Amino acid sequence: KVAASIAVHPPKYYALIMFLAEWLRCPAAYKAMNIYVVFQYKEDLDLFREAVDCIIPGTPELWVPVVANAPKKGWPKAYSMGNQYIAAYKKYYGLAAMMDIGKEEYGLMMDSEIGIYAMRAEASSDEACGADGTWSKLLNRIQAFERRKVWPGARVSPTLTTYDFGSFKKSGRDYDLHLLRENARYLVEKGRCQPEQPCQKVENQLKKVIWTWWTELPIVRLEVAKRMMVQLSRQSGPGPISWRAVTQNIFFPRFEHVVYQMWCMLYEGWDIQDVTNITLEAKWGSYLEDPQENSE
Repeated sequence: KVAASIAVHPPKYYALIMFLAEWLRCPAAYKAMNIYVVFQYKEDLDLFREAVDCIIPGTPELWVPVVANAPKKGWPKAYSMGNQYIAAYKKYYGLAAMMDIGKEEYGLMMDSEIGIYAMRAEASSDEACGADGTWSKLLNRIQAFERRKVWPGARVSPTLTTYDFGSFKKSGRDYDLHLLRENARYLVEKGRCQPEQPCQKVENQLKKVIWTWWTELPIVRLEVAKRMMVQLSRQSGPGPISWRAVTQNIFFPRFEHVVYQMWCMLYEGWDIQDVTNITLEAKWGSYLEDPQENSE
């Protein structure tokens, strides 16, 4: 019932191949989660298959290859921020492929530099991959998280990290606020949010600069994603024949899971839990990526 949509491009092939090898060697992970690998071009898929044959020869192709059709307005330029928009589109395209050809209930939007085991984990692979291991509990964990309908997040510090863009500088807080606003503008018209409306949850996130990307698994319930895509694509009439075709009509912002989180706050009854008192302020992104010393 769970699958990962993983966007990949050639510089990251080795990282993803190592992940696929771990996934195949971990029976509980293989059973708990399907893998959809999303490429921008057919040539990229061909090259990836050659790389798999070179690095882990004889490995069966038990993951689902997906070649994304270009957005109706064409691909963004593949440099700087353009690569982030391409990755966002590919991850949603992978979710759409699940809706079209799979039987999954949940999707996870992931990058290629991931691992089956946490870097800081003390547990052995047997504990993670055994019949009663951590991976065997993935679906239960996702369902329990969804029942709570709360995205955890921490306020971003204005002093702990500084980005130097040459002609100007931004703190981690300023940079993340820009990204949050980019996602919010996609869903909420400026100045149109009235008191007591669900959009106040998004406004509060912006006001406090609470970062929620990768503070938990980037979980997407596919039925909710369908409703979101229908609205964002301005779909009308009977249901779509192809969700991948619907995706081609949508421009997805960077840090793509944030727009899904905000959608859920607007239309699905979700909220944000500020956990800064536990994790301490985030430096520049998720407290899971770069936690402060003494963070819990």
